[in-house]
Amino acid sequence: MEPYRTHPPRRTPPDHSHRRRPLRPSPARDRARWVLPQLVGEVRYTSRTHAGRLRHPSWHRLRPDLAPDDVT
Repeated sequence: MEPYRTHPPRRTPPDHSHRRRPLRPSPARDRARWVLPQLVGEVRYTSRTHAGRLRHPSWHRLRPDLAPDDVT
């Protein structure tokens, strides 16, 4: 029987969060952690509700060909 192998410890990712609320009006979240975008992902959805929320959202893929500044 092969002994149990452990993976080397993962590096802790840098903390890119901050407490400043970038949205106006701010959502009612006292303990929210806001982060700066570093990756772009593609999400597909069927439609939007009257309130502007996505209906049936699902993750599609990561988009390494786009930078956050290209889409925001």
